[in-house]
Amino acid sequence: HRDLHSFPTRRSSDLILWLSAGCSVIGADVEAQLRPPRGTGEQEKIQTALEEYITSTKDMGGSKTNYVLKYPKNGENRSAFLIDDFNGDGENEAFAFYRAGPDSNKTHVNYLCQVDGEWKSVADAEGYSSDIDQATVASMNGTGPRTLCVGWQEYTSRDKQMFLYTPASSVLDVQKLGTYSCAVVDDICSTGYDDVLLFQVGEENMVMAQLLSQRGQSLPIELGSVRLDGFIQSFSNPQLVTLADSVRGVFIDGSKGDSMVTELVYWDQGKLNAPLSQQQTTERLSGIPSMDIDGDGMVEWPVSRRMNGYNAVEAKDSLWVTDWYSWDYEAQIVVKEFASYVNLNDGYFLRAEDS
Repeated sequence: HRDLHSFPTRRSSDLILWLSAGCSVIGADVEAQLRPPRGTGEQEKIQTALEEYITSTKDMGGSKTNYVLKYPKNGENRSAFLIDDFNGDGENEAFAFYRAGPDSNKTHVNYLCQVDGEWKSVADAEGYSSDIDQATVASMNGTGPRTLCVGWQEYTSRDKQMFLYTPASSVLDVQKLGTYSCAVVDDICSTGYDDVLLFQVGEENMVMAQLLSQRGQSLPIELGSVRLDGFIQSFSNPQLVTLADSVRGVFIDGSKGDSMVTELVYWDQGKLNAPLSQQQTTERLSGIPSMDIDGDGMVEWPVSRRMNGYNAVEAKDSLWVTDWYSWDYEAQIVVKEFASYVNLNDGYFLRAEDS
């Protein structure tokens, strides 16, 4: 018996909707009615420098009271200010996300540095859209300046745009990477450089994973791409794990409407691999996400089947056995780990022998 702390207490059908649904506000632009909150400490000084820039730039149309701070909606960084040593000079710099005024429909990316002990805005770039999906600080160039990876939201949740913002003197070097539904920024290839893995849901069942890397070059390049299950409509729950020495992989769940699958993508032997896309052993109706269910450091995925004695007519009220599977990298095969009974409503599972 083990508690599933990460499980929402809801029916499985509700869980599928929860994983794929978005949230919107009907009516007025709420952000435009809010005054920007005040930071504290170093962030307050950075915010003051940002306000000075906004009010001093005539074509901004903003002031100290009617600009809007913008916050990433997903990812680990949910702040309107990202503070780090971006240029490698031993002192912190900052990125700030804001919309200048109620009439502005684009979020700006502002870069601020400390000049003679005072924070100053030194570069500004208009973003792709008004809302930020995620913002991640990455070492794309190894020992060079650190890069800000910003994913911009569009009108649909699956079509987002990934951009790179790299400080270059008094300007921001802006590079567009591509469209994505879900993105992972990390050292995926185990090289010491951060890579960008984009999961894309395209037209005509073209669902792809694309790996991009800079590795000390002036521009990011595509290392490889691979097709995934063509019926996936959206992605969620990406998890980066170590498969073997110098091989790291990303497990990710894909919604297919009424069912869910799990994909695994990793870079090995000069190509991008997706071994589970050719398997029929990850699809399930239960809506249970993949996870490290037994605490061994590897991600497992569930597949449910009716307990003995039930038939299709009784499907609505039947109980299910949930089998957990994993990927054996060395043998290149799917391995069944154990069977269990999973209770989503109360958040626990019971492990059982197959017999």
